[in-house]
Amino acid sequence: MADLQTVVVIGGGQAAGWIVKTLRKEGFDGRVVTIADEIHLPYERPPLSKAVLAGDADIETVRLVDHDAFAALNVEAWQPECAASIDRDDQAIATARAVLGVCTPYAEIPWFWSDQYDVNLQILGDIPANAQPVVRGDLHARRASLFFFDDANALRGVIAINSPRDLKVAKKWMSQASAVDLAALIDTAKALA
Repeated sequence: MADLQTVVVIGGGQAAGWIVKTLRKEGFDGRVVTIADEIHLPYERPPLSKAVLAGDADIETVRLVDHDAFAALNVEAWQPECAASIDRDDQAIATARAVLGVCTPYAEIPWFWSDQYDVNLQILGDIPANAQPVVRGDLHARRASLFFFDDANALRGVIAINSPRDLKVAKKWMSQASAVDLAALIDTAKALA
């Protein structure tokens, strides 16, 4: 863990509490951030949901760590705050690698999506501010993808409108730094591969 500088823990329950306590106990002196959608320090959920909410116990009795001990752990608690999204597959792979001592930077391509009535919008990558889109499909019919390239003609980003397959292929191209044939890209009679 010598190269690891920051650990982010999503959640504020019992597992989060044990993770931050164990990191510090085992000597991790890097930055630790917790992101939890509540105002309480890490706690045990079953007693909270039963005894505390019923009024039979005080909230302090279910905390894994009191305020002073938590402050001593030197944890940045982003509370109340929500994680916007997580990639469960890549998160599991990164965790398994870290457990095996293979610490590689998390380099997932940024991705955002939104469903708005009859429009599925997906955005992938880091779109250069001055880039002109190469359009595949029909924007007026709300089924198109806009591909953005940098000055070296490397694919940097995609906006897919009701075109999830285009985005999936573009992600593969971007991950592999593949060259893209622009003529084939705009020809909707040809499937992207």
